[in-house]
Amino acid sequence: MRNALQEIRRIHITIPVDLVGIVVLVALFDGLVFRLSTVFPLARAAAGIVIALFVPGYLLLAIIFPSQSTKPDQDDPVLSGRAQFALRRLAQGDAPSWTERFLLSFGLSLALLPVLALVVAPISGSLSQSAVVTGLNAVVLFGVVTAFVRRNLVPRDERLRLSFGAWIASVRESFERGGVTDRVLTILFVLSVVGAVATIGFVVLSPDNSEAYTGFAVLSENGDGELLASGYPEEIQQGDDAELAARVENHEGSETDYTAVAVLQRIDVSDDSVTVTDSEQVFRERSTVPAGETWTATHTVEPTMVGENLRLRYYLYEGEPPQNVNADTAYRTVSLWMSVSPSE
Repeated sequence: MRNALQEIRRIHITIPVDLVGIVVLVALFDGLVFRLSTVFPLARAAAGIVIALFVPGYLLLAIIFPSQSTKPDQDDPVLSGRAQFALRRLAQGDAPSWTERFLLSFGLSLALLPVLALVVAPISGSLSQSAVVTGLNAVVLFGVVTAFVRRNLVPRDERLRLSFGAWIASVRESFERGGVTDRVLTILFVLSVVGAVATIGFVVLSPDNSEAYTGFAVLSENGDGELLASGYPEEIQQGDDAELAARVENHEGSETDYTAVAVLQRIDVSDDSVTVTDSEQVFRERSTVPAGETWTATHTVEPTMVGENLRLRYYLYEGEPPQNVNADTAYRTVSLWMSVSPSE
C-alpha cells in the first residue's frame, strides 16, 4: 500500500496541471460553441477570450521555456532597472518568472492571432466560427503535446510546475525589487492588458445588430476537388451537367432558415431593358444554418434549355421563397453566364 501511494504521488507530481487545465478549458469552450451555442453566452465569451488572448502565447512560452525560472541572488552588475535585467536574463537562456510569463502570454497571443487567421482562411475557405474554433483546437492540441514533450526532457527538479505560491511570490517580487519607474510601468502594462480584454469582451458580448449579414457565393470545383470562386463552366452541351456549389455564411447572429434557388434564364436586352423570355429551375434546396456557421450545397446543373449567353441566376431567401422568384424579392442574388449547345 505504501508503494502504491508513493507511485500515485509521483504520478501526480509529473502531471502538468497548467496543460491539463488548458485542455479542459478548450473542451468546455467546444461544448459551449457546438452543443450549447445559444446557452450560457457569458461563459462562452469568457472562455473564448481567455483561449484567444492568453492560451496561444502561454503555450509558445511553455515550449520555448519548459523549465522553472532561476531566481537571481543580486541585481545585474551591468544593467540597471528590472525590465532591462529581465531582458538580459531571457537573452541568456533563463526562463521567465511567472509574472513575466503571464504578461508575455497576452502579447504573444495577440501577435499569433493574425498568423492563425492567415492559416485558417486558405484551408477552410472562410473565417466562420466553426473554422476559427477548429483552428484554435488544432493550435492548442499541437502546443500542449509539444510543451508536454519538451517539459519531460527537462530534469524533474527543473521542470516548470504551476504553483500558486510561486506565482504570488513572483508578483510580489516584481513590485518590491524594482524602483518607482518599474512599478509604474508594470501597473500600466497590467491595466492595458485588462483594458484590452475588457474591450474585446464588450465587443463579443454586445454585438451590433446593424452589422448582421449573410454571405452568399457560388463556387466551382477544380481538378483537385477544391471549391473556388473561379473556373465556372462557360459552355456545356445539352444533356451534360456542371458541378457547382452554393455557399451561405450566416452572420445574422441567430439560427436562420435559408432557401437557395437557381434558375436558368434566356435574356432579351432591348432599349436598355432586360426581359426574361424563358426560364427553367435547375436547383432548389433548403437548410437551417446556426449562427456563425456555413452551409455549402453542392449540386449538379443539367440544363435542357439551349442557347447562347444564358443567365444562371441564384436566389437566396430567408425562409420559404414565393412562387415566382426574382431579384426584387430575394435576399441575395448571384449570376453566372453560360452557353448550352444542342446535343449531337
